[in-house]
Order: sequence, then structure tokens, then C-alpha cells
Amino acid sequence: MSTFQLTPQLKYEFTANFILACVSDYNMQEKTNDDFKNDLPRLISIANETVSSIFNSIPQEQEQKEEQEEVNQKMCSTCNTQKPLTEFYSTTNPRGFTSSCKTCIRERQQKYYKKSYKK
Repeated sequence: MSTFQLTPQLKYEFTANFILACVSDYNMQEKTNDDFKNDLPRLISIANETVSSIFNSIPQEQEQKEEQEEVNQKMCSTCNTQKPLTEFYSTTNPRGFTSSCKTCIRERQQKYYKKSYKK
């Protein structure tokens, strides 16, 4: 899944393009430079609001959060359920965690104990 990153440079470019569109609109309406100079602060404000609303409508934070949650989860090889990494013991193997979750390991150990030591 690719995420959209809003950089200050990209936001600046969108704002500048929006203002250029407003300038061309002024040229088409044959307004004077004084009219444009008077309206420029308002146009910049509108441009910033428009660009912000466009970028705020992009669910980039949600995508990043989902991606982070996927990274912080692992599939248990015993019960085949997706669980957070906190549900796995850390090990020195290359992946850093046991293949089975703590619950499954605990159940397996209890079964072994009952079978081996309870007579």
C-alpha cells in the first residue's frame, strides 16, 4: 500500500499553482493591477484553505496507522490468528519473536506438564 506524503514543498507548489490560476482568471476578467494587489492577501488565504482542505481529505494518517499496525503484528503459527507483537516472546532468532503466541506456548507447556508429571 503506498501512502501519500504531504511535504512542505508539495503544499507550496499546490498553493502557488492555485494562485497562478487566480492570476490567469484576473487577466481574463481584465481587472487592473491595483485590483489584483488589493485582492492578493484574500487569494492567498483562499489558496491556503483550499490546499489544506484537499490534503486533509486524503486519509494519509489512517493509512500510516494501518501500515504501522500491520508491522506491529504477527501471525501465530499454532492458532493462526493475527496478534500484536506484545503477545509473542522475544528471542534471539532472526525474526526476534517466537513463532507461537504466549497463550499457545502456555497451553502447550501445561499439557506437557500434566502428561509428564501427573501420575
